[in-house]
Amino acid sequence: MKKVNIIIITLMIFLISGCGSEQHNIRKAQPSAVEKYLRADKPVNFNFKPLKKKISILDLEKVSLSAKAISYKDAIVQILKSKSLNVAFDNRLDKYVQNQTINISLDNVSLRNALNTITGIAGVSWEKRQKTVWITPFESKIYDIGFLGVVRSSKATLGGDVLGGSSGSSDDNDVTSPLQGSFTLESSSNTKKGDIYKVLEDNIKNMLSANGHFTLDQSSGILMVTDEPNRIKLVTKYINAISNSYKRQVMIEAKIIEVNLTKNWQLGIDWNVLARTVNLGQRTIDFGNSIPAMVFNINKIKASRQFNATINALSKFGSLKLVSEPHLRVMNAQPAILSVGRSVSFIKKIEVTTETVSGGTSTTTPTVDISSIFDGIVFGITPFIKENGKVLLRIVPIKSKLVSLDEKEVDGNTYTLPTVDLREASTVVNVESGNIIAIGGLVSKTKQRNNSGVPFLSDLPIFGSTFKQQEHLSNNVELVILLKPIVLH
Repeated sequence: MKKVNIIIITLMIFLISGCGSEQHNIRKAQPSAVEKYLRADKPVNFNFKPLKKKISILDLEKVSLSAKAISYKDAIVQILKSKSLNVAFDNRLDKYVQNQTINISLDNVSLRNALNTITGIAGVSWEKRQKTVWITPFESKIYDIGFLGVVRSSKATLGGDVLGGSSGSSDDNDVTSPLQGSFTLESSSNTKKGDIYKVLEDNIKNMLSANGHFTLDQSSGILMVTDEPNRIKLVTKYINAISNSYKRQVMIEAKIIEVNLTKNWQLGIDWNVLARTVNLGQRTIDFGNSIPAMVFNINKIKASRQFNATINALSKFGSLKLVSEPHLRVMNAQPAILSVGRSVSFIKKIEVTTETVSGGTSTTTPTVDISSIFDGIVFGITPFIKENGKVLLRIVPIKSKLVSLDEKEVDGNTYTLPTVDLREASTVVNVESGNIIAIGGLVSKTKQRNNSGVPFLSDLPIFGSTFKQQEHLSNNVELVILLKPIVLH
């Protein structure tokens, strides 16, 4: 018995000591950061909001209906009467709805789908207002057009009197030049001057019924149309199509380069030789013998190497001068223009008027007419994005260089006659997004005079000309324009 008591006492001591050590260990344990935050005196505010998606009864409830030659009104009443929804019919429905009966078969479809089907067959519209579904003959819809409220257009006129003949005087017997020829190219980017709102108004009028009407606020780009549901669908389809097309943009990377041709290539760049280096695609214009080609496509090499590969290939024909390197972001069917150069002002005409008054006193009054000439490059471009991702580019580059200003006196009046070296072209080319378009063949001749001589001896007053030498150089320079349009989605 004593042995049993000793064992029991020993077990009790062991358990007591174990609990003590466990409590001791708990006291030593450090509370975590979360426990410290929860034990703090600051109030804890867990503002968790449950995610709720409000589901309309029109999408939640399912209906079935099968009937032949049933009134569309009765069909609507049947699908709504058991769904705690009221229905109201506009008094004008009988006047505008021609087919009052319909054939329909619906099997476990949503209430919204059933309403759309029945009203679509009858050609009417519906709208839910609280717990009542209103059936009306017309539908109103608001569109946010958001077009640019600025009319933009471009017009290019190139060419002129190619033979240099004058038009003659008013006297038919006085013909100053019997030889006369003219070739002029005129083009416009938009026949209606780019007024997109005017185009919208005209087209929407043709889409509406006799009872339809619309309101267009051009300042905000808000359009509101009221008409039969099928006409509203037609207008919506048109607005979506024209909005997607009009709001698309094209990023155009351009490099305008002058190639000072070497002696071996004075006639211009040979594009066949260039094709051995870069992959040429279609050619738009070729003047014969491949010299010079007007426009060509450079197919995709690598996006980062296209320009570099082309420029390296062009350097084989002469020294290169980068005139301009613009980047243009252009909206679809909207013209953009780039001008690089200077405007040179000159006295176009000086007229001297002498007026004599009584007493023999005369007064001389000069009249000065000032004009200006652009010396540089004017570059116009209009992109048209197609559905297949290709871009139709209307391109008009004009390069003008002021050669000289010569004064001429006629009947006591002084006139300034400018001489201008003009290079111009106009073309329309089709290209894939990311390909390079090159415009070449615009060759002009430049003259340069170099003076050289023996130092000191060439400066002598009389005999210095013996030790001088003048060299007249004539170089041909070809203007090359590289364009890479990229359609921005």
